[in-house]
Amino acid sequence: MGKVATAMDMADMNDDAALAEAINLKSAPEAKLPFGFSIRRDGVYFDAGDDNPPTWICSPIRFLAQTRDDRGASWGLLMAWKDEDGRDHRWAMHKAMLAGDGAEIRASLLDKGMRLGTTQKAKSKLLDLLATVTIDSRAMAVERVGWTDGAFVLPDITYGDRPQNRVIYQGAAQFDHPYRANGTLEDWQKLVARYGAGNSRIAVALSAAFVGPLLDLLGEDGGGLNYRGASSIGKSTALFAAASVWGAPSFVRQWRATANGLEGVAAQHSETLLCLDELAQLDGKEAGSVAYMLANGVGKARAGRSGALRSPARWRSFFLSSGEISLADLAGRDGKGGRRRAAGQEIRILDIEADAGSGLGLFNALHDAPNGGVLSQRITVAELFARQAASQPSALGFRQLAAVLLIQADYALEQGEHRLAAAKTGHAVAIYDLLADADVGNAPAIIEQMLDAAQSAGLREQAVSIAKVLAGRDLACV
Repeated sequence: MGKVATAMDMADMNDDAALAEAINLKSAPEAKLPFGFSIRRDGVYFDAGDDNPPTWICSPIRFLAQTRDDRGASWGLLMAWKDEDGRDHRWAMHKAMLAGDGAEIRASLLDKGMRLGTTQKAKSKLLDLLATVTIDSRAMAVERVGWTDGAFVLPDITYGDRPQNRVIYQGAAQFDHPYRANGTLEDWQKLVARYGAGNSRIAVALSAAFVGPLLDLLGEDGGGLNYRGASSIGKSTALFAAASVWGAPSFVRQWRATANGLEGVAAQHSETLLCLDELAQLDGKEAGSVAYMLANGVGKARAGRSGALRSPARWRSFFLSSGEISLADLAGRDGKGGRRRAAGQEIRILDIEADAGSGLGLFNALHDAPNGGVLSQRITVAELFARQAASQPSALGFRQLAAVLLIQADYALEQGEHRLAAAKTGHAVAIYDLLADADVGNAPAIIEQMLDAAQSAGLREQAVSIAKVLAGRDLACV
């Protein structure tokens, strides 16, 4: 990210190229501001040309394009600005939002670091500006991620975009979405992908993560895999491993939703990957129809406020699921033929026996981990490590984090929350394992520092005891 221009407090600046440089944009399309508005180095102003001083409206803002979908509807305004930390933000605002009092617009801008005037006149003029500014540049607006006109669209970036045919995501998840890029490819290969070697279930999950972008290119419909098996054998770990291809652990969603709710989720994961944990959370009465909907890629047609039918949501998804039962078994619980309806989907939604048959739950090989639980911990915390690896090569932040986890584990133990204590200590030990695997510093010194931090709070004995039980290793020699 480039440095913010240091002359932001200087005189007015209406020159497009200079303004683009000030807010760190490579291109500066020509916007036609309505009468009285000007963009200066310290913000947007309105001057009626009378004896009253100009009204400050908001931070400097750049209008990049007007957007609309392929039917000439869903018009919007693509704009960009910098927050007070110098971070770039971009938003494709639906122009329909201008029909109200503007509170939703102001909330969205404020949430992303835009400074706004608080007077009633400033609020009113902001809406006037957004409603009447014109710009010749156009972009195609889409409501779902994935392929559109040869470009691959994600909420915050479009790959393969062309100046003459720009494609912009204008869906509901522009700001709140699970797609994240952290660390490097080498980090991911070392901390996640390598565990697919010798582990068939992890290898399948990692492979499934790359299916989505190929569906359109191959002319194939969507489908999915369901990891079926008993609890606590690592089914969720397979989903977390796959999710690491596209984002943080939060990329894994829950089945706990209605068919209507899953439509929006599916559109946000079109042609990428949809991970849905705990199949049993889904109502058996909806299981068959939901499975059909996800695989078929079309939501329900609904009427808008005017009574006219809106176009249904569309997507093309490959999804991973986990549960203790199959989709057909769940659907059969409704007693009304749901099992028969779901059976027709089994050709597109296949069950995988989660237990690999090696006595290690999901795993065939442990890769030097003492047990399957520790290997699961390594995979699930790997994304956290990758996120910080570039900025914290000394791993100091991880030593501190692990020490805090051990302290929290002891407190949980005092409260009788043994499962929580074991989980937190497991994360701490897994972080130690990651640091050791990544050859960051001296591993014994790292865990010594972790335990010293706990000891300073009078917790060393308890922390070591919990770690022994969970990790199956003797840490007393450290």
